[in-house]
Amino acid sequence: PCATLVARYTRRAMGITSLAERVRYLCDASSISRERLSRRCGLTPSHLGLIISGRNATVTSETASRICRATSASLAWLIDAEGEPPAPAAVRAAVEAAESAEEEGAA
Repeated sequence: PCATLVARYTRRAMGITSLAERVRYLCDASSISRERLSRRCGLTPSHLGLIISGRNATVTSETASRICRATSASLAWLIDAEGEPPAPAAVRAAVEAAESAEEEGAA
């Protein structure tokens, strides 16, 4: 079942053409909420929402780098759709690792 889910999202990611669709994929494929991803990226939920909706079609290099660091996506894939999308499990693991590190730092 998990392999089927990964295959489905990988096929879907191969047809993604816009930055908005790629950021949406990062949320949807990994079951990471937009609010949770925005926190991990240091963005407001509304800023991430603008990116995902396509109303903010361009992002700064800093914002793109933050999204990549938070999700394990490559910058080449996020910006230019070059290469493979990150696996949903890798995105989820990257977000969870960052959250664990933040919690340990706060303790």
